[in-house]
Amino acid sequence: MKAERKHCQPFDFENYAKLVFSANEIPQSEDKTYAYFRRWIIFFFENVFEDNKDTSLIDKLTTEKEMSGLLNLALVALRQLIKDNGFIHIDDIAKIEKDYTLNSNNVERFVRERCEITGNDEYYIICRELWGNYFEFCKQNSLHCKDDNVFGMELRGLGVTRRQIRINHEREYCYIGIRLKQENAEPAVTSVTSNSQLSFS
Repeated sequence: MKAERKHCQPFDFENYAKLVFSANEIPQSEDKTYAYFRRWIIFFFENVFEDNKDTSLIDKLTTEKEMSGLLNLALVALRQLIKDNGFIHIDDIAKIEKDYTLNSNNVERFVRERCEITGNDEYYIICRELWGNYFEFCKQNSLHCKDDNVFGMELRGLGVTRRQIRINHEREYCYIGIRLKQENAEPAVTSVTSNSQLSFS
């Protein structure tokens, strides 16, 4: 790899550094290739410590004895890394892609877990009602809730359309070709026409 110090001559070097990121949400990416996901190792930190916080924990973890122990663990891991000639991750690429997708795009995660995309006009749901379900989903899972307009754009990318429908003499904006899964539906809409009354199953 070629690099240069500022205002100095370029030089070649072999880079051994690995990029490590810590974030509340995985960033979205347009790259969906095998090569992209092959480079990811995703660790989920699912435990939440809210009560009885130890405000002096950093001091306890950075004593000379603790730092020495950490170095010993790192050296053991380094020997294994050299022996394996690189990082070995047991999860298959399909699982990494799924974990990445579901945790980088919470709209797609919501749709996968709570909805069914029917691919036809037989099912619809009022826009504000679907977004309300998405809002509750984000709240339950401690996820950042996207604005309703961004939510709509994400759904459009998943093949869900939006148009006005007359429901009980009122025109409502609805998402077409999607419904809540039966266990989440209260209740599910089963028919749609431009002049339809609402009917439920």
